[in-house]
Amino acid sequence: MRKEGVDRGAITVVDTPRRARVSAVTPATLPTERYKDEGEIARGGTSSVHMIYDKALLRRNAMKVLSSRLDQFADDRQRFIEEAQITGQLDHPNVVPIHELSLTSEGALCFTMKLIEGHTMEEMLDARRHEVRRLDWVAAFLDILIKVCDAVAFAHSRGVIHRDLKPGNIMVGGFGQVYVMDWGLARLVDGHHEVVIGRDRRRQSLDVPGDVLGTVAYMPPEQAYGDHDATDERSDIFALGATLYQILTGQPPYEDEDDDRQIAAARAGSIKPIDQFSTAARMPRALCRIAMKAMSFDPADRYPSASALRDDLFVQLRGGADLPQRTYAAGEVIMEEGEPGDAAYIIVHGTCSASKLVDGQPVDLRIMGPGEVFGETAILSGQPRTATVRALEPLTVQVVSPEELEEAVGMHTGLGQFVRALADRFREVDERVTRLEAEIEARVEDRLMTGRRTPSR
Repeated sequence: MRKEGVDRGAITVVDTPRRARVSAVTPATLPTERYKDEGEIARGGTSSVHMIYDKALLRRNAMKVLSSRLDQFADDRQRFIEEAQITGQLDHPNVVPIHELSLTSEGALCFTMKLIEGHTMEEMLDARRHEVRRLDWVAAFLDILIKVCDAVAFAHSRGVIHRDLKPGNIMVGGFGQVYVMDWGLARLVDGHHEVVIGRDRRRQSLDVPGDVLGTVAYMPPEQAYGDHDATDERSDIFALGATLYQILTGQPPYEDEDDDRQIAAARAGSIKPIDQFSTAARMPRALCRIAMKAMSFDPADRYPSASALRDDLFVQLRGGADLPQRTYAAGEVIMEEGEPGDAAYIIVHGTCSASKLVDGQPVDLRIMGPGEVFGETAILSGQPRTATVRALEPLTVQVVSPEELEEAVGMHTGLGQFVRALADRFREVDERVTRLEAEIEARVEDRLMTGRRTPSR
């Protein structure tokens, strides 16, 4: 079996024999009089999945069976048993329920679980791999990923890290069900006692230093080095970010047919920036930043928890930016007529006045106070400023940049188009009102001048 060594300067291939160890668990044989095997429905590198019919409860379940190729090795048997034990103790709506740990009639290790009818996220993404991302269907994938973050956050709270999170291990049902699957590489974190297994982890370890466990295309550097002691909850957060990366770009962070180049890229954290993908051209920059933050090379720079990552995704999906503030002294100009509109403002404290030039002379438009908004027309329509705004007293405002507006609107493209249409129409009305005011002032002035020139009788 090919294993990756711990030499960090180069990829070292070593052969690590599996160590013989017998689990204390002795599962009973699955009773054939109750369950009917209806055939294989999926197959992976370590196991196959069969559909079985429960004659007592009159329902269909799934049965995962350890490969006969691995059944002879005690370590692989132990991992399979612990997958059932750990998953069975994670009682969460987005973790597939485990029913029974057993043996098939042929003596192979197996466990039964809820049958999930649907598709993996990988299958769903592959169908759109080369498409330019649109906010409407990307939002649907974000909904799925938020549920995955919930499941991962729950597992972490119970002291379990997954270590193989990826779109292929996320099942999506036809009615919004989302399940995190395949906990075969799950590891218990020291200091937690909520989830238990039969093996004494202080004396027996299934992780050989240097062994690369998981899927390289989605794994963080510490996991690519086989540094199991450094692999923790933040390693799962990296994989969640890698899943988001694939949602935004159409491919995982490390995609290479050459195994050595792929693992070298994972160890170096060499990730192509999202903005270099034509497929991600329409994606909000804030959403791209979330993915790259989750995939930071240094674990300390990643999100501190799956819940924190979920919260940022939720803000993007539903809208609601945390706006920065600026202060201005009395008399200071906040924005000037004719300049490019790069921000809008919401008044927090103080007052300011808006004015514009008419025939070269400033004309006061209005005085604004707390809660009022200005500068929104230019930022939404992309046109120059139509007025000058000056602080009348010390002024505090919230600043809304195009990015913050996009973040506040969220993933609702229809709402964004609606807001922009309103802005364009407001600008048209504002220009008509301005022209009308100028015409009225000109007529009044003309009448006044005419009156002055008429001789009195």
